[in-house]
Amino acid sequence: MRNWLVVAVLFVTACGDGASPTSPSGEIASFSWTVDGAAFQATSNGRAAANVSGTLNIAGADCSRGPTLNILLRQAASTGTFSTGSGGVLEATWTPDARTGSAAGTAFDALGGTRGSGSLTLSEVSGTWVKGSFSLQMVARPGQADQANKTVQGSFSLPLREVRVC
Repeated sequence: MRNWLVVAVLFVTACGDGASPTSPSGEIASFSWTVDGAAFQATSNGRAAANVSGTLNIAGADCSRGPTLNILLRQAASTGTFSTGSGGVLEATWTPDARTGSAAGTAFDALGGTRGSGSLTLSEVSGTWVKGSFSLQMVARPGQADQANKTVQGSFSLPLREVRVC
């Protein structure tokens, strides 16, 4: 729960500087995903990655429209493919609109093998950068009636640093 709080604080506390940092190889930071085929792009001040206490936190938000995607990898970041299987190694939450109002209470999860499923592949990891892709089957949180499961897929290429977004 503490790590989700860290990610939530990244999203809510302040605006990022809007800069588009580049990887050691010159690649520009990016984070994009689809939900059941609908495309989303994190704004330049709406993306972050941090390695906090051995947990990789990846966060993306379209700050103007409100959709957010938070992904946690609960182990040391290294290249490879990680699944939502037992032990809670990989967890993710998608919120269609995290701004104020009734939509802010709607969320979908893939939680460590207990709800939802999927995987994340890290293709590049350094002390300053992380790059990868993911494919998740996410389910509505309990109490959200009439909400169909969501297929969430995407990719990211982000600097590793603690940055506040939106």
